[in-house]
Amino acid sequence: MKNIVAAVDFSNATPGVTRFCRGNLPRHSGRPCMCSTCWNRSPSYTAYGFTPDEFPAIHLFQEEARKRATARLDEMLKQVSSDVTGAKVHLAEEAPSMPCWTT
Repeated sequence: MKNIVAAVDFSNATPGVTRFCRGNLPRHSGRPCMCSTCWNRSPSYTAYGFTPDEFPAIHLFQEEARKRATARLDEMLKQVSSDVTGAKVHLAEEAPSMPCWTT
């Protein structure tokens, strides 16, 4: 085992995941905890039958969503790394249902 991977979706369960990553298992096992989430570009304009010219704002929405996910992961890293050496975060750019976890 290289890492303890904790999947987060920024729901109400996320603070519990953060506490887990700061807890005894990562500290006593000597394994870093990686908080990971999947960022999905969908829904895209094609899902709604638009062309890129008809719905250019989708790109702004997608980039804002990616920035927010990155910022939330960075905040989690600050919280976790204060207690656990080697903590990491990972933003996978895949649909959450796809296998996107790499350690």
